[in-house]
Order: sequence, then structure tokens, then C-alpha cells
Amino acid sequence: MHKLSVIIPLYNQADSIGKLLDSLTAQSIPLEIIVVNDMSADTGAEEVLKRKSAVHSIRLINNETKLYAMHSRLHGLEFAAGDYCMFADGDDDVIGTQNLEKALKEVSSKQFDIGHFRVRGSDKYGKELFQDAPNTAPFGKELYGLEIFEHYFDRDYIAANLWGKLYKTDFLKKIAEKVKNLPIKRFDDKCLVSAAMLFANSYLGSTIEIYHYTPNNFWPKEKYAARILDLYTITNAMLPFMEERKCPENIKNKFLAYMKKRITVNTGQLSVLLAQEIQKNPSAVYGVLEELEPFIDKETLMQALLLANVENANKIIKNYEHIKELPHV
Repeated sequence: MHKLSVIIPLYNQADSIGKLLDSLTAQSIPLEIIVVNDMSADTGAEEVLKRKSAVHSIRLINNETKLYAMHSRLHGLEFAAGDYCMFADGDDDVIGTQNLEKALKEVSSKQFDIGHFRVRGSDKYGKELFQDAPNTAPFGKELYGLEIFEHYFDRDYIAANLWGKLYKTDFLKKIAEKVKNLPIKRFDDKCLVSAAMLFANSYLGSTIEIYHYTPNNFWPKEKYAARILDLYTITNAMLPFMEERKCPENIKNKFLAYMKKRITVNTGQLSVLLAQEIQKNPSAVYGVLEELEPFIDKETLMQALLLANVENANKIIKNYEHIKELPHV
């Protein structure tokens, strides 16, 4: 039996999915590999079908309608039979040949709900961009109950990514039931990871490095708009979840502060792209906003812009107060 299931949403990644599959089939333990093709227009599905393995199970699922990343992941999770599962993206790969075996051994030693492992990032040319810093997650710690959620959002940068983690499959399927009806299109990681960290009863932060991430350096304005809408959807969904979990106010506030920050950052990035387009063609301002309507409603967009302005104004005031306190030379 395969003790670890790997779920991969696939959309137009024919040029990279082979590298990921090769890194998985090179692993020292047998894996259940589930690829969910979300109506790709390229030959990615054919690349999956080319892979044959006597050790690993490779399964291709073709979505009949466009589900986007989160619901493609959840669709794949329905078929997962391993004791633990992990997510991988079609343009990334896993590190080494024995690291997943070591990670699985660690997380299953005490049947942790979540095992969080180290990630390395580099661009498509192989130039290293980052390695997980110690302050991005509680590495080297075992956490239990609500201290998981509290510790996770009590840091400068939060690794709220689905990859780089192993989840107990039965536990994650319960989380999937809670979020399956949310219309999330872009920020599936923030949704699933937030809910998982909230409801997990046990967490292991490990120093084992298992995942190699290749960042996408360009996103269009439509994606930022959809991300902002997702962030509001996630925040509204998490409020009753936190009530159900009986979260103290201080823990709720840490999560809400994190979500505010993410909304502000994404709104800022969207604003830069909009300003660039309008600067090129000032008369296109209304047309640019209309292009966003399929991705975010006007009320939510205005709410995000107002929030971003308030948050940035507060930062300016704090910096000004700090400068006033500096000794004059």
C-alpha cells in the first residue's frame, strides 16, 4: 500500500510536469501520484500518460468542467488512499530521492496531523532565490491544539503554502468538507492552510528539506483582483470556524491582522498594474475597471482600496512619529 499520496493540479504545464513526475518517481518509497488535469489546452495530460512505473501508482483525472486550483486539489484528495498526502504544483519538483521517506517517517512517528518541512526556491534558470528562514514557521517544534494556529500567524512572514507540508489524509478530508463550497479560484493555499492550522490537533515543524519551488514572476491584474476577492471570502469563512474552535480574541486578531496585510499587499500590486495601464492610455480608465468585473465586484474592490489606503497611511504616520523622535544632527 502507498503510505503517501501526492496530489497535483495541472493546467497548461506540459513543459514542466515531466520534471516534477521524474523527481517523484525517483523517490525511495512507493507513492500514489494523482494528477488532476483542469481542462489544459496543451499536452500536459499526454506527458502524464507517458510515465509508467512498476513502483509508483500514477493516476490521471480529467476535470469535465473548469474547477481552478483549490477544487482540483480537493477533487484529487477524494481519491487519495495514502495515510498521508501532500500537494505539488506542476512547475515545481521535490528535493533528493530519500527526503520524502524521511519526512513521512518523522510525521508518522507520532501521527501528527500536519508535518511542515523546509522549502527551497529558485528561478527557472536555477538561480537560488531563497531557503526557508527559521522565522517563516515554527521549525523544530511540536505544537498542539490552538497553539498551532497562534504560533503559525505570530511571525513576520508566514509560509501559508500548501506545498512543503504532509497532512494526515483523513484529517485533511475533514477540512475539505468544511471549505468545499467556497468559491476560491486563486488563493487556495491561504484557504486550506488557514483552516488546517486552525483545526489541527498536532503539528510537527521539521528541518528536513523536501520541496523545490519555482516562483512565477509575473501575474496579470485579473489574478490580483481574484486574489483580493478570495482573501475576503477566506476571512469571512474563517470567522465562524474560529468561533467553532473557541479561539481567544488575541489569536483571532493575529489571523485578521495577517489577512489585512495580504489584502493590502495584493491591492498595492493591483494598483501598480492599473496605474501603468492608465498612464499609457488615460482614456482607458473605465475600460480597465470593467475588465476586472468578472474577477471582483466593485464593492469589494473599493473596500480593498480603502483598506490599503488606511493601512499605508498608518505606516506613514508611524514612520513620521519615529523620525520626529530621532536626535537632530
